[in-house]
Amino acid sequence: MMEKFQIEAPTTIAKIRHELDAEWSNYVIKGIEPRKIRPQILNSWHRCHDLYQIDPGLQKSPIRLSPEELQARRERNEVLQVGRTFFEELTRILADTGHVLALFDADGWMLERDGDPALNEPLEDINFVPGSNWKEEFVGNNGPGTALAEKRPVQIYSSEHYVQTWHPWVCSGAPILDPVSQEPLAVLDATGYKETVHPHTLLVVAAAARAIEREIGRIQVLKDQQILHRYLNLAAGRLSDGLLAVDHRGRVLQINPAAARILQLKGELNTLDACPPLRQVLLPALYPSRPQQAPQEREIYCPQLDRYLVTVTFPIVQEGQTIGAIVLIPDRGVRARQPAAEDAGRPSVRRKGVKRTSVKYTFDDILGESPGIKQALKLARLAAGNNLPVLITGDSGTGKEMIAQAIHAASARADGPFVAINCGSIPQELIQSELFGYEGGAFTGARRGGNRGKFEEAHEGTIFLDEVSELSAGAQVALLRVLQEMEVVRLGGSAPTTVDVRVIAATNEDLHRLVEARTFRHDLYYRLNVLTIELPPLRERREDIPILAQAFLEATAAQLGRPPLRLSPEAMSALTAYHWPGNVRELKNVIQRVAALCENPIIRCRDLPPEVRGAVRPLSGEQSTSVRSQEREELLQMLRRNSGNVSETARQLGVSRMTLYRRMKKYAISKSDIFGSDPC
Repeated sequence: MMEKFQIEAPTTIAKIRHELDAEWSNYVIKGIEPRKIRPQILNSWHRCHDLYQIDPGLQKSPIRLSPEELQARRERNEVLQVGRTFFEELTRILADTGHVLALFDADGWMLERDGDPALNEPLEDINFVPGSNWKEEFVGNNGPGTALAEKRPVQIYSSEHYVQTWHPWVCSGAPILDPVSQEPLAVLDATGYKETVHPHTLLVVAAAARAIEREIGRIQVLKDQQILHRYLNLAAGRLSDGLLAVDHRGRVLQINPAAARILQLKGELNTLDACPPLRQVLLPALYPSRPQQAPQEREIYCPQLDRYLVTVTFPIVQEGQTIGAIVLIPDRGVRARQPAAEDAGRPSVRRKGVKRTSVKYTFDDILGESPGIKQALKLARLAAGNNLPVLITGDSGTGKEMIAQAIHAASARADGPFVAINCGSIPQELIQSELFGYEGGAFTGARRGGNRGKFEEAHEGTIFLDEVSELSAGAQVALLRVLQEMEVVRLGGSAPTTVDVRVIAATNEDLHRLVEARTFRHDLYYRLNVLTIELPPLRERREDIPILAQAFLEATAAQLGRPPLRLSPEAMSALTAYHWPGNVRELKNVIQRVAALCENPIIRCRDLPPEVRGAVRPLSGEQSTSVRSQEREELLQMLRRNSGNVSETARQLGVSRMTLYRRMKKYAISKSDIFGSDPC
């Protein structure tokens, strides 16, 4: 049921605004529970404050896709294709009402926006543009984000927004749901200034969303018929072989008795979520970069069955798009797992037919000749030869995950999964369920059948725990148990599940100091700190900067389709002299930006960002030459360039907001430092 406003007169509107402003101020500033806020809005405020810890002073949506990523999402989104006519018609209806109409995908990314051109500039100021993300967890409650969260239409007016910057606006969002699963496929939203508020706007948007749903349902029936027709053709004469038919969303349309027997199913198989190995096989077929109809043969290991299966996937393509697939499991292709002792006797040999888990980096991708990086690589290669826990330390941007992936790729677990999780980016209330899973009904909003945690997903592979210092006390206790017993107990459950996982942890904090401060368990520290690999900051391996810069430049030029680029001696000198607070990540970003913007094949010093160019100038007598003052100054300049936006600065540095706040405290950086002096 849709909650709505009853707007009767200007005096009523003014009264509503006044009451909303007061309730918002009481809740956000004073922590007083509101009494006059609609339940739907109050629930969203609780999520913003308790679950997502949203900054109510946020100035704009903090993340945005590249043009290439946005185009790829547009091409994959069926709602955009099916609903184009509805979108254009609704835009025409709302053209003179002071609104813009936007379509978002199920992940909260804006794909399209059209409407009143007078709103373009103010909406661009808050990053309400195609390619931005408006899920609640990033920007607080809003029409599209809350419609996604609640799976129902919602209109959010003025101070009902948790973030103060959104108060001038009213937005009406309606989800477009999958006709079968009732999960969101997209969201349709109309946004305008708060003076344009009217309950009919939400009704119109919701009606358009329902019309698009009906059209998607009609088209899906036709696609299902084509998939089942192919399934029946393949099923002819195959009594002992397993056969499944799935649509492009992974919904199982048909499964024969042989497949149920081979997979040892005890009930119905409605989606591939219940069989992760099959899902892993089908994802490349259902979401290829280019649709292909050729059968794809793979051998997969099913932990639940403790056996290997040969699968043959037949993609079904219609009008250039993959609409589903048939999976054949030949009965002859089922074989038991090799004994553990046999596997252990030849750890470096990959099993024939088993696709190696996709990790992006190997030791060959880690460049550098400095003593510090050579020592780190020596230890990492040593770590790849055993299963002991590894602790990787180093500043943000030094390449800790690259080292972790390289260790996994060179280890006996290379055929298994590599699961990475940033412990600092997940709210503390959710970290245990994310790591160790949960049983159905463990908490409000939990999936009925429960959910596997990252440790179960990483079975027979490697789990990488980045920013491990951010784990809560409860999560530290649970992690210690996993390391000791190699068992996980899901949240809300009692039965332990045995896991075979190699743990690699990373941190940019001094864990020994945190142990002394009693914020990190000493027993967990000693469990993790078996083999430590320290990555030096880029300022301590300046001889590697030319090697890295040239490699990044060649790779970026190839990606952009440009002729070879090179750096002038002056530009290279500036890069080598710069302090690089963001380390290798920052160097790569600078090179990519310069390569994209520079019109000449030779990149000169003047093409570099001002802060990098300035590094070649000698320091004045008043400037401190200490590393600490340089680090403080670099961080302060970055905060100034982002107008004090902590979320954006943390994103650019690749750290969590909590980590950035700690650095600001460490260097005694206050708001007056950021805004009270010339940022140049």
